[in-house]
Formats: sequence, structure tokens, C-alpha cells
Amino acid sequence: MVKLLIDKAADIGLGDGHGVMPLHMASERPEVPMVELLLDNGADINVQDDDLWTPLHWAGQHINIINLLVERGADVTLKDEYGRTPL
Repeated sequence: MVKLLIDKAADIGLGDGHGVMPLHMASERPEVPMVELLLDNGADINVQDDDLWTPLHWAGQHINIINLLVERGADVTLKDEYGRTPL
């Protein structure tokens, strides 16, 4: 479904009212193909929500997602609103 929306020019850089983007939501689930799909189609790997959380913050304990984001260039030094880095 997401691929179909992307193929129809859906804006993957459009978030909700809290700055949460599709890549944030995909990163909190252990679904590597979805994160890859979004990244391959231009999702900002370091996008921050209203709390300054990046997809890497959202990845939590999902080591496969963390590894993918780091391999793709996620900034491990970006801090959230409390000064915490994702790792």
C-alpha cells in the first residue's frame, strides 16, 4: 500500500500535528523493508519531530532498524528536547 501511495506521488515528508513523519512511525516497528522503502524514496533520515526525536530515537530496541539507519548515515549525535542522543 505504501509503495502504491509513493508511486502516486504521496508526500512522504508530510507529518502529523506533532511533526511525526512516516519514517518515524516505520522506525519504531521491526520492519526493515518499510524503512528501506521510505529512505529509498527520499525520506529525511534525520528528520526531528516536535520533541526533536529522530527516526533513530524512535527505533528504540529494534537493533535491525538501528543498524540500517546508522549504515544509511543517521546522525547519532542529534539530541532530543532533553539533550539525549538516540544511542
